[in-house]
Amino acid sequence: MRKLQLFALLLAIFSVSVCKADPGPSKTFTAEVYQHLQSLPLKLKEELKFQVKFSLNTSNEIEIISVGSDDPYVNHVIKKRLEGKKMRTLLDPSIKEYKLPISIQL
Repeated sequence: MRKLQLFALLLAIFSVSVCKADPGPSKTFTAEVYQHLQSLPLKLKEELKFQVKFSLNTSNEIEIISVGSDDPYVNHVIKKRLEGKKMRTLLDPSIKEYKLPISIQL
């Protein structure tokens, strides 16, 4: 009986965590962000891959939480391009923080 109770508890915890999983920004929102990142003034020696963590304020403007690049200049450029940009696409207001993978090609 004790094993059955433990199994039920674990199942309940797992199902709640699966339901709360962040699906990430929509494809239209992602495309809108990538438009803001066109023609970056970067001279790269290799491809960069990192994540940008952000939230949206009540005016649907991007607020950068962090840029996951190791290069401080890249972080600065990404923040400058995205911080405060008003987005047309609406996202779920119940999600407080989003993660967006960024890949910058040579």
